Amino acid sequence: GVDADDHKRASDCLEKGRRYYNSKRYDRAADLFRKAVRYDGHYALAQYYLGLALYKTEDTDAAVKSWRRVIELEPDSDIAAQANRTIAKVQGKMFRIIDRLERA
Repeated sequence: GVDADDHKRASDCLEKGRRYYNSKRYDRAADLFRKAVRYDGHYALAQYYLGLALYKTEDTDAAVKSWRRVIELEPDSDIAAQANRTIAKVQGKMFRIIDRLERA
């Protein structure tokens, strides 16, 4: 498992990252969420936020990968259900864009 100190560091990174995310500084937020995940590889919430920040920086593939990891880590949790919904929403958006481009 993860030791308490590493989880605390991960938690601190998550909180700082959320502040950057809320200030729309998505690159900086993603760096902090990545750091959180490095400290605690089983921190599903940090992994979820990493996906959000990556999506905001237009790295959709990495975002989806991050959300899939959330589902792997905690398949029956609320955060996994949220990740599932987010993936569906993002993929739906991509399909609509492709459809629009093909019809243009």
